[in-house]
Amino acid sequence: MVPIRMASTVVLLKCLQADDVHAYDIYTMKRPDTMKFLPGYTVFPGGGLEPGDYAEEWLEYVCNFANQYEILPEREDCRTFYGQQKGGKELDRVFVVAAIREVFEETGMLICLSDSLSEKILQPAFQMTVQACQQKLLNKELTFLEAVKTLQLRFDAGQMSYIGSRLTPPGGVARFYTKFFITRVSDGMTSTPSRDEMTAEAWLKPADALDMYGRKEIVCAPPTLECLKGLQQLADIAALF
Repeated sequence: MVPIRMASTVVLLKCLQADDVHAYDIYTMKRPDTMKFLPGYTVFPGGGLEPGDYAEEWLEYVCNFANQYEILPEREDCRTFYGQQKGGKELDRVFVVAAIREVFEETGMLICLSDSLSEKILQPAFQMTVQACQQKLLNKELTFLEAVKTLQLRFDAGQMSYIGSRLTPPGGVARFYTKFFITRVSDGMTSTPSRDEMTAEAWLKPADALDMYGRKEIVCAPPTLECLKGLQQLADIAALF
């Protein structure tokens, strides 16, 4: 029996016009064809929870909890699985830490930063340090917690919304219980993608991504499609945060 691993996935949203709630793009990435799970699929950043995500020390670096806004309707298999896990609110924080870490590892972007860091993060010298930490993290030369300490970061999970969960059905090469989140990317933030994790990246409107899927230009898993359809129907992104 394939064990179920817990994971976090993040929809990254970039506002294009401050006065237009419909003017936004979302970040997508294409997984390498060599990967065992979802090879060649277009996905959102994310991955499995790691032991370091559970460290109690994260309480010093992550404040608040994620908001909730249902885009993926709750399913009984997800409710049952998560109800069997131990940890309550603290486990919820672990998913948030994993979400922030995975985005940083795969894209080099830092999300949910405390407001006091909004100007610092865009300074060229600081960006170089951020990229160096990302590479060391990918090379397993330091942990994400060590990188956060080096960069003197603090995170506000209240800038993120939990939008639902999904459980991979039996029969595949891997199974995940995945919590999906959404958050905005700070103005001026640019990506430094890990080529081990993706072969292409793109900022797309949900409708455009769905059109590309319909034309068979990209391949998406059902939860990704559900997210895209839910975002396409969203009247006001301000409701997410």
